[in-house]
Amino acid sequence: MRCSTNILNLIVSDVLKEIDSSINKMRVACMLVRSSPSRLATFKKCAKKVSIPTDAKLTCDMPTRWISTYLMLDVAEKYEQVFFYHFDYIEVAYALNLLNY
Repeated sequence: MRCSTNILNLIVSDVLKEIDSSINKMRVACMLVRSSPSRLATFKKCAKKVSIPTDAKLTCDMPTRWISTYLMLDVAEKYEQVFFYHFDYIEVAYALNLLNY
């Protein structure tokens, strides 16, 4: 008999496989923004322009730990408008790469 934790882990892993391409795009976007202090500062300026508080820390996930993916997506959802603004007006070339990723 399997324990409930193992069953939950299997269910979540299957769901994440279904939406893997979207998660990968978000992962790349988070890594890009966090890749340098200047990019992170620019991202925070974009947040101020669209009136989004910057109290939540933008995190990248660890693909083998689904809870870290959840936490990454939870914070990314709070910054959704900021990501759109950032990649539409600041880092347009990277936005095109994300679309093709």
